[in-house]
Amino acid sequence: MSEGPLRIGLSETLLCDPRTRDVLDGIGVYTIAMRDHLLRLPATRVVPIVMGRVPTEDLPPGAVRYPGPSRAGPAFSIVPWHSERLARSIDVLFVTDYRIPATRRLPVCATLHDAIPLSHPHWANARYRRIKNLVMRAAAANADRVITISHAMVGEIVRHYRVPESMISIVSPGVDARWYEREPAPVLADVARRYGLPDAYFLFVGTLQPRKNVERLVAAHASLPDALRARWPLVIVGRAGWGADDLVRRLRAATADTHVHWLERVPDADLRPLYQLAGALAFPSLYEGFGLPVVEAFASGLPVLTSTVTSLPEIAGDAALLVDPYNQDELAAALARMAMDDALRTELAARGLVRARRFDWHSSAQAARDLFRALC
Repeated sequence: MSEGPLRIGLSETLLCDPRTRDVLDGIGVYTIAMRDHLLRLPATRVVPIVMGRVPTEDLPPGAVRYPGPSRAGPAFSIVPWHSERLARSIDVLFVTDYRIPATRRLPVCATLHDAIPLSHPHWANARYRRIKNLVMRAAAANADRVITISHAMVGEIVRHYRVPESMISIVSPGVDARWYEREPAPVLADVARRYGLPDAYFLFVGTLQPRKNVERLVAAHASLPDALRARWPLVIVGRAGWGADDLVRRLRAATADTHVHWLERVPDADLRPLYQLAGALAFPSLYEGFGLPVVEAFASGLPVLTSTVTSLPEIAGDAALLVDPYNQDELAAALARMAMDDALRTELAARGLVRARRFDWHSSAQAARDLFRALC
């Protein structure tokens, strides 16, 4: 390690690639938050590392390409490209997006958020699925240290990526302080007017894909009495992902009488107001490495309904109404209870605010930096 600040090379490919930078998912949010909070730590420097064919004009200041603009294929995960230049620029490479290169003479710490492509291949695009899974497993073997984001994922990482448990550390994501801030009344009124929002609604936030369980959520909501659905419509916020063609057709065919509203692309500035205007978050996902919308809802003072599976009970604790996400009748009953029980919503909102304080990006960045220093 060089003298002076710890130089952390952070993979920022998702943040500057024109194909992904404007539609960031949870990994993109995680990368930005870790970057911003690592930069605030003393004696710490963050160097952007970009892999693949990202145009030069889209590179962030001070970025280092690796292995180079001409090598964009998956082979970088297997072939140990000559990395002397990279080793001169940084002390440790921090990979957050599964593009984990085989390097020489440079320690690598990688965040593996989940094991979905390997544990549930039917939830991933079938095109090149086998080779992609092989490359992902090979890439995981390149890491000298692995971070995962919940206790629930440790077993998944060990089983499917074949990473020894002794190499895995849990560093949970946080929730940004801005989520605790109440939006001014005029801002809330403007957002409600522009999106045609009622006084109360169930909110879902996330990319539309099979594991998010939105089809079952829509069906459970549709089974509620007409009067209840009219008072508590379902507002779905998220872009269409893989495997959502049937759901997208259904959502686009929705009319005012169905009481389901799909907001496909919502600017970041409108997202917090949408949380704060909602009556409850309905997030019955089938699989989450962490489930950031749950914590964002907690910080927003919003009562939460979520699942009994994977990491979600761990993240929610006693601050949410938990349901079997595979049981449509149970989900519908939980929606009705949440809508009709004012005392329950008040209690869950209060518990959620307390629970959210457990998840802090500053602490996450500090914990990650301690791991980096131990590798150098």
